[in-house]
Amino acid sequence: MSKENLKVVILGGGESGVGAAILAKTKGLEVFLSDKGEIKENYKKILEENAIEFEEKNHDEERILAADWIIKSPGIPKKAEMIQKIKAKGIRLSSEIEFGAEFTDAKIIAITGSNGKTTTTSLIYHILKNDNMNVGLGGNIGNSLLEADKMDLALEILEKAKQHNVKVFLPVDVVVADDFSNDADRQEVDIYHIPEGWQGMDAGTKTREINHDVLMNSRTILWNGCVLMRTGTLVLAQLLLSQKYK
Repeated sequence: MSKENLKVVILGGGESGVGAAILAKTKGLEVFLSDKGEIKENYKKILEENAIEFEEKNHDEERILAADWIIKSPGIPKKAEMIQKIKAKGIRLSSEIEFGAEFTDAKIIAITGSNGKTTTTSLIYHILKNDNMNVGLGGNIGNSLLEADKMDLALEILEKAKQHNVKVFLPVDVVVADDFSNDADRQEVDIYHIPEGWQGMDAGTKTREINHDVLMNSRTILWNGCVLMRTGTLVLAQLLLSQKYK
């Protein structure tokens, strides 16, 4: 099936549904998201910022059944009335993961099951990465901050860095919060174990230790962005201003 001018409907306005909608939008597809329940405010904001049409507390049956491709949240049972109508019309029905896989030619290792999926996925990622393979990690870990239109650029930058023997230091732990505000609850977690609904905000303790050594051995530093939180970037900024850094 050609992907040009396809009408795509996303059923479910949660974390992965919104991510699928953004991917569809960046690929030039006509996308509409529908959720029978109430969509969280932060997800609605993301949809609005990306100019993605959506509805909540309702399923516009006529519009949904006019789609060429429907992406279903795993939380919607296969026996649901709407799913049965979709199948009866012969409309292509996919999961969010299957949908995403359509836009990459990379080899995919998929982990499923009831318990231990995040741990197993992260472990496999680390094994492959430590073997110097070009790998990416995906899954329902924390809040999605996916900028799908920047994925190719990010991979290109990493590949060029590797070609020029430039080491890129990525975070290993992170300070997370349940909201983007000064009053939010915070905790520090492994970079691959961000709780669902929480957002990565700043560098964690282990990452700051790594960055400390990198900064101490750097001759030129280009600082991009502002200092947002007390525990991460501010510590590094204070380090640069201290007498220890010359």
